[in-house]
Amino acid sequence: MSKKNAATASATATVAELPQILAESAGLPVALEGTWGASEDIDSGDLLVGKIFHQQALSKFVSEGMANAGDWCDSLTGEVLAKRDEPLSIIIFKVSKKLIISKSVLSNGKFEFVESVDVTPDNCNLPWEEETQTGTIKRQLCYNYFCLVSNKINELPYVLSLSSTKIKAAKKINTMIAKMTRMKLSSSSYKFLLTSVKESGEKGTWFGVNVAQGEKCSNEEMLIAYDWYTQIKSKNVVVSEDEHESSYSGTQ
Repeated sequence: MSKKNAATASATATVAELPQILAESAGLPVALEGTWGASEDIDSGDLLVGKIFHQQALSKFVSEGMANAGDWCDSLTGEVLAKRDEPLSIIIFKVSKKLIISKSVLSNGKFEFVESVDVTPDNCNLPWEEETQTGTIKRQLCYNYFCLVSNKINELPYVLSLSSTKIKAAKKINTMIAKMTRMKLSSSSYKFLLTSVKESGEKGTWFGVNVAQGEKCSNEEMLIAYDWYTQIKSKNVVVSEDEHESSYSGTQ
């Protein structure tokens, strides 16, 4: 097709037809296929990483009618990643430990979030609860697992946070990862299957987490996980939170 004919065709083309017409034009400086454009100046440090929210009866997306209690949801969009009666398969490529610090409000006795900080040698042995003149300070250990959802392997990663009543599930994941390490395998060698389990106690009924080892990851899946691991390890990544936003620095 000549340049004149290409220009004429472009003027009457639909949006769907335009890429093919332009690709046939001679002398174009760039190929339309590919990742050219604004994405060239965006890396992992510019992203807001969504969290995997395990929905409870009073959770946001349940209240809005977008999900049911026990479902696993994307914190940014509300998309249901897995329903409560089916396992959520993830590939874990990094973990960080945080202390979630909250403080009681003397007027009502409830705890309010203060900050989230990295676990360090200086704070790892501090008491879980501490009385002060202005109220009680509570520290809660939280594991943040950077992961890929198996059926969304080519999409952005997520962070799965486990703490409080789900700390046993975190310990199980950590034990499984330690066993992989002993076998000279990375944490991305096998998939982890998370299922919702109804639990109850003094504070009522909620959905807990059961963890099981899934199938072995393919070489392609491990390569994608490794690519995200190297990016996040060297960047300051902002993680989406339900009540606040915290930064994770891979260099710390």
